[in-house]
Amino acid sequence: MDISDEEVYANRLKWIEHLKHPKTKKYRNFLESYLHPKLRCCLGHACHVLIPNKRVYQTETNSVVYSGHYTTLPDELVHRLGLFDDSGSTNGNSISYTIFPDEYDGPIYEDEADDEEPINYSSSSLVTLNDNTSITPQEIGAYLESVIMGGDNTPFKKISISSQGATNEQ
Repeated sequence: MDISDEEVYANRLKWIEHLKHPKTKKYRNFLESYLHPKLRCCLGHACHVLIPNKRVYQTETNSVVYSGHYTTLPDELVHRLGLFDDSGSTNGNSISYTIFPDEYDGPIYEDEADDEEPINYSSSSLVTLNDNTSITPQEIGAYLESVIMGGDNTPFKKISISSQGATNEQ
């Protein structure tokens, strides 16, 4: 099934807006918590927003799966979001993201509460960025928004969208 760059952009934007919502909660290692269904990893939030009808509880394993996946994205979402792979890996160098505490008004973890220096994150994929750092869903959303058009060293394949006949690329 072919999907236009405009549709990919709209899917990315919907996911990003959900991640940036102040009430979006983080979970690690699985798409979604079985016991606390509002807790999801960043990829789990994509599933929740874009394919909620594919969500299934597996009581025998106490897990939540989307289209048979419980730790990575189903192929359908990899395609709909224009990602390089099911874990949100980059096609080049690692994901690098810096938070400047004095400019940031979101939640900061206790071990970072007194930091005045920028907090640097580096990761090979969205999965490891989510699972192995204290970065919040809101921060991941802000990062994804900054690379929404995709390309080298991002988890997104490059897209071009037209606006009144003109091509916009970031």
